[in-house]
Amino acid sequence: MRVPTGNLDFILPPFGLSPGLAIPSPTLYPAARFGVLSYGLVLKNPFRGVIVAVVLRLARLGKHKAPAYRVVATEKQNKRDGKFLEVLGTYNPLTSPAQIVLKEDRIKKWLSLGAMPTSVVRSLIKRSFPGVIEGREDHKKKKIQEARRKRKERTAKSGGAKKPAAKAKAAK
Repeated sequence: MRVPTGNLDFILPPFGLSPGLAIPSPTLYPAARFGVLSYGLVLKNPFRGVIVAVVLRLARLGKHKAPAYRVVATEKQNKRDGKFLEVLGTYNPLTSPAQIVLKEDRIKKWLSLGAMPTSVVRSLIKRSFPGVIEGREDHKKKKIQEARRKRKERTAKSGGAKKPAAKAKAAK
């Protein structure tokens, strides 16, 4: 059963639920609040009571020696073919050329929320939608360079006040 919670839809467990029963939905929190720096989007799962990162990765389908994959948004701790939040597309590597079908709007939505794609999914997104991943990486790089520039200006402006203190410690 899908339950809309703001910007995202979450799937509730399949057991019988009465309409009047209030089930808490997973809550989105900014990652910085919890000190998680490598993953931008974290969910607080009310059924487990833990905070987890969201990733975009492949889930395997198909028969033995005939793989096909789904591109899914899932919690990082879930198994490869386990639960997922949303199906974002499919990938069939056996066709020539490989068949890639992705939902561009949903992928952009998850990326904007901070979900981290795996290396394979990142390359699939780059092939399907040129500029989406590169634009995000360029923006991050510019932001880091700007922060470095400001930090250098602050140290130059302070006149290197930290350097004499270091020399005084070395002299003792």
